[in-house]
Amino acid sequence: MAITNYAFVTGSTLSSPCDIPRVSLLVYPSPTVAYSVASGAIENTSDLFSITLCKYYLNSVVSLSASNAFGGVAHYTNLTTLMNNLDTAADTILNALYTSINSCSTFTNLTTTRFSQFVTDFTGYRTTILSLQTSCNTLKTAVTTTRDSFTLTTDIYTTVKNCYTNVINALDGLSNRLGTIASLLNNHTPYFQSFKDTVDDYNSSQGAQDPADYMAAMNSYFVNYLMSSNSIFTKIYFYKRLRVNSDIIVNYNTQKKYNTPDGCGTLAIPCTSLEDAGNRVILENKNGIGNFNISIIGNINGSTSASFGNLYSYCGTLEIRSYDSEQPITIDGSNSNTPFINIKEDQYENCLVEKIITIRNLNFINWDQTILNININQETNQNLSSPSISITFTFVTMNSLSSIISIYPINVGEIFNYNLIRVSFSSSSVEKLKSSSTLFAPNSNIDYLAPIYAVGATIRNIPSIKDSNFTTTPFIYLNQGRFNPSLPSKITNNSFCYPFVILNNNSNIDMSTSLITLDNNKITTVLFISNTKFPSGEGMTFGKLYHGNFNNTPTLAATCPNNKQYLGNKFNDNSFILVKDCINWGFETGIQSSTPLSFSIFNSNTELNSYLDNRFDYNIVNSTVKFLFDVSLSKSTITGSDSTMYLENNKTICSCPGCQYYVQYEKVNSTNCNAPTETPTTTGVDTTKEPQPSSSSSSSSSNPKSNSIRNIVIIIVILGSASVASLVLFSIIYKRHKNKKYILNSISSSTTMSEEDNDLAGAAADNDVSPNLEPTAYYEDDNCAQLEQI
Repeated sequence: MAITNYAFVTGSTLSSPCDIPRVSLLVYPSPTVAYSVASGAIENTSDLFSITLCKYYLNSVVSLSASNAFGGVAHYTNLTTLMNNLDTAADTILNALYTSINSCSTFTNLTTTRFSQFVTDFTGYRTTILSLQTSCNTLKTAVTTTRDSFTLTTDIYTTVKNCYTNVINALDGLSNRLGTIASLLNNHTPYFQSFKDTVDDYNSSQGAQDPADYMAAMNSYFVNYLMSSNSIFTKIYFYKRLRVNSDIIVNYNTQKKYNTPDGCGTLAIPCTSLEDAGNRVILENKNGIGNFNISIIGNINGSTSASFGNLYSYCGTLEIRSYDSEQPITIDGSNSNTPFINIKEDQYENCLVEKIITIRNLNFINWDQTILNININQETNQNLSSPSISITFTFVTMNSLSSIISIYPINVGEIFNYNLIRVSFSSSSVEKLKSSSTLFAPNSNIDYLAPIYAVGATIRNIPSIKDSNFTTTPFIYLNQGRFNPSLPSKITNNSFCYPFVILNNNSNIDMSTSLITLDNNKITTVLFISNTKFPSGEGMTFGKLYHGNFNNTPTLAATCPNNKQYLGNKFNDNSFILVKDCINWGFETGIQSSTPLSFSIFNSNTELNSYLDNRFDYNIVNSTVKFLFDVSLSKSTITGSDSTMYLENNKTICSCPGCQYYVQYEKVNSTNCNAPTETPTTTGVDTTKEPQPSSSSSSSSSNPKSNSIRNIVIIIVILGSASVASLVLFSIIYKRHKNKKYILNSISSSTTMSEEDNDLAGAAADNDVSPNLEPTAYYEDDNCAQLEQI
């Protein structure tokens, strides 16, 4: 028998702690027991209820006196610390549980050091739980002492004492629960020793032990280990709901009453600068608290710096907001020489949880510095999907500034996973935004920083923009990034000298679920995509641009430079969409426009698809383009040169010198895309053969006067062609007679040439194309006699 790993009943290895019940419930000895565990019958409902509400009871005690007459402030602070520490401990233990399950289920791994490490780890977790139980009992004693000190029997004191009694009962239940968890951990740890002993026995026997016996022993221990893990899960997962947000108060309009940042942050002693508030949350964060609100009272008038310090070492959730949720506050950056939020890696910091920062209900004005700066060693592992940094601007307005976001990696030159840094805007707007004249893009002393500049990151949603002027930069520049908006925004009354969005170096766009409206702007290029090359083996990667209202003036302002370039990208083409140097990248559109929009493609291999009748004038140069839709339905046109195009049909093809066309992967001749009526197609015709001449090809017009004029022209051309043919024939006979060579076959091609000339004349009348009278041409058509080549 071969040794195999444990076969989970409902799937493979676990991917999160929430998978523990999924793989555990089916190993219980009876359905009744499994149902009891799954339905929560082992829980005490009143116990859970009182633990959940005890923080609200203490909060009520605090709110009943502005001067802390009932002693609730210290108890509330200590309870908050206890709850948050419980949350951190629960998170650590739950992650350790599912990690150990995955490891111990690998029966084919015959190393035993991992089991010894688990023994050490889980022994430490039990110690942590016992320490928290001691803190809980200490707090219960302190609350009891405070309650029993009240001798008055007025209504308010009765209310306070009742609140305290509820808190005491809750803490008593919490202490008992922590004792149960410590006992479960104590019973859980010996399983690691059992695993270790079983593997040691099998290793020492060098195969003398039957693999079946080894598997049976490991399976038996593992089934019990799963049930033990689930018992711990059901008791400890509850604490993930107890975290209490801690508020740090900031007020620039009050006197400083503290010496160090750890002494500020309350209503009585607020922090008087954002930098102090940032240092305070970092200090508390190192003590295990990972969920803070920084609430700002009153406006910051710009007389001093309005920037946080470096928040790189903060791990967890942080919300920066107005203290009054109904009234936004203004933050003037006139005297700020550093970014509002700076996440700059200056030391190694291994955050086990995601950095989540929300900026809410703030109004930024007069900022020359960027609002958000991220400069770290970015992740290169493409298999990771959970973000490490998420920043959200919600109900934020910005006025008279130039830079909103700057994300640039320290480890330049790598291939980054852009899913791990995400920035989003919700219900936010900017006015009077302008290209910077002081902040340069990273590694450049020529090009200025775009308002949204990101390398290796995802931008989800953008603010609405109005009355802004972009003379030296695009609005968005992404390198190895993704633009993926899903909420509506309005772009109104702005002037763009450069493309609205530049995507460079394997960046992509997905606007399939958003509604971005561009109205009354001076703009030519909305989207420029360059140097995006994906592996051919992974299939075509598609960008998407759907919906939207594009009602703009397709002109540039007089202040725009003539020769435009940005970070090496040159813009000599003012197309609505511009694609350059892209390989194995496709684009889907769903835009309704009253007038055709220009779409240029240079040096690329791409596919195009459409879900609406998009009216584009395509300019395709030195590229291979596959159209996945019927271009003729939208009355689009195609021009360009030296390109290959794959079409649904050949009804829509324009002037494209040196281009080749394929319909259903068969090479075809091009036809005129602007023909007023249906024209014969050449689907499937080999282009090494000329099409069969047709005497009716020049009589498609229904206008009698036009027919008369055309007939006169045709007659003149036929007579002229016949004269030329006669001269050519006479010359041939004369030469052969002179050289004593005679024509052995009859030549009756003058009629054929006249028919050819008739067709060419019709084409000349329709398209102003000069007829080709090259006498050395020959045909190999079934219905045409072959001319001897001269």
